[in-house]
Amino acid sequence: MGGEGSIMQCPKCQADIAGDDRFCSACGEPLSEAAASQASPIGGGERRRVTALFADVVGSTPLAERIGEEALYKLMQDVIADLSAAVRDHGGTIEKLTGDGLMALFGAPLAVEDAPLNAVRAGLDMLARIENAGRAIEAEHGERPALRVGVNSGYAVVGNLGGELQQEVTALGDSVNVAARLEGLAEPGSMVIGDATYQLVADFVEAEDAGTHEVKGKTEAQKIWRVSGLQADASRFDAAVRRGLTALVGRQNELETLLDLAKTVSGGEARVINIAGEAGIGKSRLVHEFRGRMEDGDAMWVQGSCSESGGDIPFLPFIDVVRSSFHVDEKENETALERRLKRGLERLGLDADAEAPYLLNLLGVKVEGAEFTKEHSEIAGLRTRELLARLLEERCRISPVVLHIEDLHWVDTASETLLAHLMQGAGDLPLLAIFTYRSGYTPPWDGETNVTALTLGPLSANATEELLRARLGTQDLSAELARLVTEKAEGNPLFAEEIVNYLSERGDIGDLAGAEVGLPVSLENLLMARVDRLDEGTKNWLQAASVIGRDFDAEIVGEVAGGDTGAIVEELKRMELVRGGERGGEYIFKNALIQDAVYNSLLTDKRTALHQRVAEVMEQRNEHRLGEIAETLAHHYGKTPRAEKAVRYMAEAGEKSLMVYSLDEAYLRLRQVVELVEEVPDAADDAFFVDVLLNLARVLYFRIDMRGIIELLEPHLPRAEALGDPHRLSRLLFEIGYAHVFSADMEAGYPLLDRAKNIGEETGNELIVGYVAMGKMWGEAYFRDHDAESKHVIEELSDEAERIGRALRDNWLTSKALTGHSLFHTSYGRPDEARRWAQKLFELTRETNDPRPRAMGLWALAILEATHFAPEEAVESGREGAGLALSVMDSGAALVGQGMGLALLGRNEEAYQLLSTTGDLVKSRGIALITGVIDPFKGIAMMGLGDMAGGEKCIMDCIEMQRRWNSPGSVATGDLVLGEIYTRMALGIDAPPLGVIMRNLPYVLKTVPFAAGKARKHLGAALDYYRKVDAPSFIAWALYDLAMLDKKKKHKDDAKSKFDEARSLAQSVALDPLIDMIDAAA
Repeated sequence: MGGEGSIMQCPKCQADIAGDDRFCSACGEPLSEAAASQASPIGGGERRRVTALFADVVGSTPLAERIGEEALYKLMQDVIADLSAAVRDHGGTIEKLTGDGLMALFGAPLAVEDAPLNAVRAGLDMLARIENAGRAIEAEHGERPALRVGVNSGYAVVGNLGGELQQEVTALGDSVNVAARLEGLAEPGSMVIGDATYQLVADFVEAEDAGTHEVKGKTEAQKIWRVSGLQADASRFDAAVRRGLTALVGRQNELETLLDLAKTVSGGEARVINIAGEAGIGKSRLVHEFRGRMEDGDAMWVQGSCSESGGDIPFLPFIDVVRSSFHVDEKENETALERRLKRGLERLGLDADAEAPYLLNLLGVKVEGAEFTKEHSEIAGLRTRELLARLLEERCRISPVVLHIEDLHWVDTASETLLAHLMQGAGDLPLLAIFTYRSGYTPPWDGETNVTALTLGPLSANATEELLRARLGTQDLSAELARLVTEKAEGNPLFAEEIVNYLSERGDIGDLAGAEVGLPVSLENLLMARVDRLDEGTKNWLQAASVIGRDFDAEIVGEVAGGDTGAIVEELKRMELVRGGERGGEYIFKNALIQDAVYNSLLTDKRTALHQRVAEVMEQRNEHRLGEIAETLAHHYGKTPRAEKAVRYMAEAGEKSLMVYSLDEAYLRLRQVVELVEEVPDAADDAFFVDVLLNLARVLYFRIDMRGIIELLEPHLPRAEALGDPHRLSRLLFEIGYAHVFSADMEAGYPLLDRAKNIGEETGNELIVGYVAMGKMWGEAYFRDHDAESKHVIEELSDEAERIGRALRDNWLTSKALTGHSLFHTSYGRPDEARRWAQKLFELTRETNDPRPRAMGLWALAILEATHFAPEEAVESGREGAGLALSVMDSGAALVGQGMGLALLGRNEEAYQLLSTTGDLVKSRGIALITGVIDPFKGIAMMGLGDMAGGEKCIMDCIEMQRRWNSPGSVATGDLVLGEIYTRMALGIDAPPLGVIMRNLPYVLKTVPFAAGKARKHLGAALDYYRKVDAPSFIAWALYDLAMLDKKKKHKDDAKSKFDEARSLAQSVALDPLIDMIDAAA
């Protein structure tokens, strides 16, 4: 590649030219292909950020009429020479001569320092040159030419165009086209720049807003700026680019803090250190120095890292921790891997046979067992979390442990939740946890008493100079170099180090005084300038590595890109573009921005081809352990046309996430599969696709998104029917029907459930029969108008579901059936029986060690207690149930019970927040099932907060909605609650403060005088329903309130009669709180 030392002569005018010029700066003659090719390190094309300049001389036509075409030609040679010199003086490349002007590029084909500002400087230089020349031309010929300049910045494709006989480097793209259009908008003798360029040079130039203009080829008007000159003493730093590692200087205080905390930990006190800072500020380097200062044997160092592309891989940093802790060899087969894991578990004193399957499942190995099916992935997820916690705890019992998680800002949700649990429960373990992350992210445990926060700020000027001395290995640092680097780096060690690298490679370190040195302000251009100096083979190798990611295996890159891998790696290490990793053969881009810059420069076709080749090589090298790298293969194949491969690995990655109950990651992957198959139908067969749909439906169920299940599955029901697979079809029918039931659409749901049941009975699939029974149990309990006899169909369905669940050892089905029993008795006013069935859920947890039944039992109890005069117990049961719940469904129901209790206790703000948040969630997800208790108690809280009219309306609206859904039990609940509220108004119980009364005066005036009548109306409606279905406790409640109203009216006989009946009914179901209330009032 040519450089400033390569001098040639123009073949036309014999003027000296640089080897990288494509046009003669003296006469504008296009130069030879040999010279032109030397200017291009890009070859087949790359995507680059460039600034394009178009300049055009106006006024040449009248000048030609005066002096003739031949004289004009000679004159334009001088003009073009001036324009070409201006481009070259400011680091640009002339790409095209346009008759009366030219096109130039800045930032390509070679990356240069601050391309946008250089282009503006060149444009101003051109205008000055033509202004000076114009005066002489006008004096001689009576006409004065003028120049128009347009400049714009943005991404363009830069590469060689042409055939074998002639090729030239050019830039193609929207930003270049806009620059050409802007030149036409400039007034003669002026320059305009696009808004993209202005944003990059605003601190350097004098410019005025030239308005917005329609530009051909653009749908939106373009904002432009008219530049008149450069500002004096302007300085700026491209703070947007801050990535990578650099030498450690200026961090002695932080290092001493780490060392002191390490001593505390060795004494048996867990500590957490959060290290935050911008990219490139030195977080990882600080930890590296700390690790080097620790004595061998002081602690076991356990490390994991998060990655930008791994944010949807559950437990990614813990996968790293397991691999490193157990010394897993990636080339081991599954048998050897299992043996290694078991030996490690035994050394920690854990049950190897019981625990190893969970680690194998985490690493992507297929494991048999009920817990490792999607229906029971909650359990696998729970056990995995528990095991990872125990591994750390047992390791700490042997010796102090340092847990270092890097790049926490990219953490997956499963790991973040587990880490939060570990940090909060570390207690007196000898554990030092170190987390590094970028500013803007806040860990959940931030602010805990055992947490120390270190925020790394910019280095001082003295520290930056110290870095330069260390980097150059000399104490004799020139003042000019120190000034330039300190000014450009502004305290970011990554910037400082990369600037020095750039100057060292150019040989400019010792010759800075008095020269205007081209230091890249854009770090991307700076890094690509270094990459451009690589030969083609090495550059192609580095591009292949960038496709793999920040960390890469050199052997894989070698298979993909070819070449002498050993020699290439050594050259890249010498250039400080990569460094060695912790394992043999593993290398890391020196900083993340190098990888980003190289990867982003790839054109789509080459990028796609490299992703495919990387995926193919990884498949070949891991053919017996593809499950472990499913996420990685999904990532690579997802960027290729190989849709059939992409969906396979995306589906496997999604199912892995579901198996450990990492719902966000599972949803993302499985949704990608569905979208890709819908776009490319041949990518998967129907059986595969239906399985993906069912997995995604299970994720949506866990997220309580019934509307999402319906929208996902219903369009594909014909596909499942055509498949001819009764097992898959019955499951799909159940999922859709079940979702409709939860959404209060029995007409749509029941026929689907009946079809599923029929298929199950015909094929002997008893599990689907049990699921259907459970689904219809909910429908009958909430959305059917029963009487005292017909209501027992609910018990029959619950019994069938429980029987099948127990027979097949399906704890989820059994738990749902038992919960249905408990809620049945709550709904029909038999709290003693409801409590007995809830206790059976607790027994099931003790029998199976499955926490789900207990969580369901607790929320069933919370709703029972809130509706049966035990609000304190409801709050406690709901709180405990929400903490124990594994699914959003169970935690949501528990929070509802807790909120109901809070509303009855007058803790209105807490109640309103809980019930509003949960209510909004379930309604947005298409769930009608528990709204009948949410809104009445939310209304109570609203009235307690002083919004009396709003609270009443909330309850009234709920009653009307439940009536439309044919949920008479929920309508009766609303009537009973509203009757209670009006009764208390009529009796003057819990009268609000005067201020609240005044704020609600219109409501008070039109409601309180008629409260007794309103109470009797709603209590009567509730009483009629509860007598029809024989619900003793609720009959007693309504009678008690009516008796209190009679007592106030001095209707003693009527009151006594109601009190007596209410007491008898309350005694029959052991409702002691109501008995006490009756005894106190009668």
